[in-house]
Amino acid sequence: MGRLTVFRRPGSPVWHYYFRLGGDRVRGSTGETDQVAARAAAERTRAHLILQQGSATTRPTATLTAALARYWAEKAAALKSESLQAGYARRWLAFLGGDRPLAAIGDVDIARYVAKRRGQTYGRFARRPISGSTINRELAFLGALLNRARATWRFDVGAIDWRAHRLREPEPIDRALSAAEAERLIAAAAPHIQAPVRLALLTGLRRGNVVGLDWSEVRLAEAELRVRVKSTAPGGRPLTVPLSTAALVLLANLGPRRSGPVFTRPGPGGRARPLGSIRRAFAGAAKRAGLAGLRFHDLRHTAATWMIERGVTLDLVQRVLGHRAITTTQRYAHRRPEALRAAVEALARPQSVPADSARAAQTIDRPR
Repeated sequence: MGRLTVFRRPGSPVWHYYFRLGGDRVRGSTGETDQVAARAAAERTRAHLILQQGSATTRPTATLTAALARYWAEKAAALKSESLQAGYARRWLAFLGGDRPLAAIGDVDIARYVAKRRGQTYGRFARRPISGSTINRELAFLGALLNRARATWRFDVGAIDWRAHRLREPEPIDRALSAAEAERLIAAAAPHIQAPVRLALLTGLRRGNVVGLDWSEVRLAEAELRVRVKSTAPGGRPLTVPLSTAALVLLANLGPRRSGPVFTRPGPGGRARPLGSIRRAFAGAAKRAGLAGLRFHDLRHTAATWMIERGVTLDLVQRVLGHRAITTTQRYAHRRPEALRAAVEALARPQSVPADSARAAQTIDRPR
């Protein structure tokens, strides 16, 4: 049990108290002007809270609503994926109920949630089933919340076998465009997304960084971009991306400013407005270019593949893409089928032996 302290704030005649209970800080006013009476009042407050928990050795519990509110204030609201986190929170609240104690959430609830989500679909026109990866991310969100409640807040939380509920995810599809396919895609794209597509191919940046690029992140004089990329760190992680001559020309032709969106689209009255979502425009361009199913993220894959094929070392590709671990970059380091075929054809070619090596072999093999 933590030490109880009573104190007076400067200029206040009333004594306040402070102590720790179950890993939480508890502070407040005693309403007393006498120090002895204040300590007695604070002791009564602490005893009351301990009785509410059941005993001094029993971990307190909390409802899902209260835990989510605290988790949001401490961590989730600062993440770049805030909107996704909010969606996960809403789904779990709707399914479990906000009044559900954390200690009452168990494997049965998680299994029921997974079964329900697997039976759901999404999409306005072509209804598609919820993917296993989406469900796994939702499980990871609740798992992170419960783990923080147990380890950091010292709340009573039920034991859940998360591995038993995770769904198998398909292997990532490695897709990289050829130079001709890339030009075909740009030609088929609507005018307002042609420049973003080119910049993605020239930098390897993710869609969010390209679409939301601001002129304040552009350093033409230093030939670089200074952006923040997705990370577990609040606000994302800073990344400096060098710009090639082609990328500099592309950005310079857009009319640089001190701040404001780099890429825009025509709005009402011909006024430019931020680019916003380009999912539908990109999907249409890919279909017209004969590349149906292409994702914007495949442009990042393409940029990495082009760098590797042109002799850039893997560690430099890692730095350009902003990967923390080189194992992530290695996923992009696949070779095209024609390169793999050339590799095995090399095995069938006769091996040439240098003349000096042949003479040395004859000397060794000659009987004495």
